[in-house]
Amino acid sequence: MGCIKDKPLPNIPTNRFIQACSAGLFLLVLTACGKEPSTHQPPPIPKPPTVTQPHFSATGVRQPEPAEVYKGLRSAILALKPSDLSPPIEDGSPYVLLMETGYDGAVVTLVCVVDGTTSLYFSNGGGRIGCGEHAPVREANRALMAKLPASLTHFQKTSLTPLPSLGQTVFYVVFAEGVLASPIISESDLGNSRSEFSPLFQLCQDVITQVRLLPEN
Repeated sequence: MGCIKDKPLPNIPTNRFIQACSAGLFLLVLTACGKEPSTHQPPPIPKPPTVTQPHFSATGVRQPEPAEVYKGLRSAILALKPSDLSPPIEDGSPYVLLMETGYDGAVVTLVCVVDGTTSLYFSNGGGRIGCGEHAPVREANRALMAKLPASLTHFQKTSLTPLPSLGQTVFYVVFAEGVLASPIISESDLGNSRSEFSPLFQLCQDVITQVRLLPEN
């Protein structure tokens, strides 16, 4: 996946900054990496898509329908094949991790791929794509993916990948034979080391922190 830049993230404390996605401030702007920043004023940021249907999360809570761009990106990463990577994954090990957390107005999906690809998808249509092109993010991704195999005993194979509701987190792992899922877990339990998934959660938070620290250009 190529490096893509987007609108900057606001200066919000790391453990809560992604709540700002509910304000609709992060619609994706697909700009090729390496292009010099423009000196002209950017156009006004469009509002997120109008909600036309309810969406029900894994716990049955009514949520806004995810934006089409989010659904497309999420579906594509969940369907990623070992042969899609360079070099291809041939040993049967997991190669994608998603951590998804429900916030007020949107779900935030952290995507980490074993090749270093790292992105944030917001279900209201925003996000940051191609963050793994930056060395600090790539190193945090590498540390996370190195520890992932040790956590797989807590996952179960699944054919369903529902989104979490407000205050809930779920992890999905992609490997050659399909998708593994964690239980739906309270974000509070994860953050306070009350879950066997807390170490994985903290490694994901380390990745998000590095994404947040990227230059805003």
